[in-house]
Order: sequence, then C-alpha cells, then structure tokens
Amino acid sequence: MRPSLGKSCLAVLRSIAGLTQGELAELVGTSRPTIQAVELGKLALSRGLADRVSLHTGVSRSWLLDNKYNVQPTCQRDAHEYTKRIFEMTRAEIDDPRTDPVDRLVQFKTLGSVYWRLGAMLLEAYRANKTIYFHHKLRLFLEDVEIEFPRAKDLPVSDDPKRTAVDLRKLLKEASEAKLTGLKAEG
Repeated sequence: MRPSLGKSCLAVLRSIAGLTQGELAELVGTSRPTIQAVELGKLALSRGLADRVSLHTGVSRSWLLDNKYNVQPTCQRDAHEYTKRIFEMTRAEIDDPRTDPVDRLVQFKTLGSVYWRLGAMLLEAYRANKTIYFHHKLRLFLEDVEIEFPRAKDLPVSDDPKRTAVDLRKLLKEASEAKLTGLKAEG
C-alpha cells in the first residue's frame, strides 16, 4: 500500500484497515481519483461519501467529517478506538448474506420499530400542526433512500400495514431461500 502524500482522515483510515486508495474507492462506490483528491485536500469530504465510508468500514462519521487526522479514530457504533478488528468485523457483517430465519425476524422487527417511530413522529407533527412539513421531510428522506435501495417490484402496493407485513414476510423467506440455493451452488 502506497502512503498518501496528504494528511487526512481517509489516509489514516486506510492505514489502519490496510486498504489501498483503489480498494477503499471500490468499497464505497467511488473512484480512486476521488479518494486521492480528498486525501490531498483538493476535494472536501462530502457528507454522503463520509456516510458510505463509515457504513462500509465502521469508522465514526463525525471523526471523518471533523478531519482531525491526528486524533485517534473512533468506532461508529460506540466511542471505542477504531482498529483493524473493527474494520474486519464490519466487513464480515456486510458480506454475510443473513439467510437465517432469526436474522429475518430481527430485520422484520426492525421494520416494526421503524413503523412505530414514524407513527410517534407523525403524532407529534400532528399535535404541532406540522403534518404537511412532516410528510415533505419523509418524502425527501424516502426518495434519498430509494436511490440506493429501489423498491422491490414484487411487493404489492398497499396502505394496509398488516397486508404489507404478510406479503413482506413471504417475500423475505423466498429471498432467503434463493440466497441459500445460490450459496450452495457456489460452494
């Protein structure tokens, strides 16, 4: 791995994780020249790129955005020191296809928790007479998420949470079984 000529958090991160500029670029879906430009100070690290780097490496997004490269980086999940082990654990979690029924249950319960959180926020927006603004912010958020994760075309459109839950549970099970079949075919 060739060291970076500039001083930046990305260079420190790459050094800890043992990545080249090209490898980091591939992980986060950008180009090597972009990583190089950020490291050399020719390009500011955008919030979006910092989010992707944090997601794919486990390093703290705020540490990246602060660009205090001479301060020890921290882990995104907690304030612990960021290490190569944290990087490897993050990559293992991302690379794991999550086909176990328990994993699907956790994902499904996470969706239920999100539904509750949205309901609680909507209630407060309603009480504050800000439902139009709430819907506007929610629409913008969902449009942003949909860029990365487009809607599945086989999940029927519905405004009934119970119907969606039944359909989603079935489709998640089918997707999990398809992943397992693919993994067996590769092995």
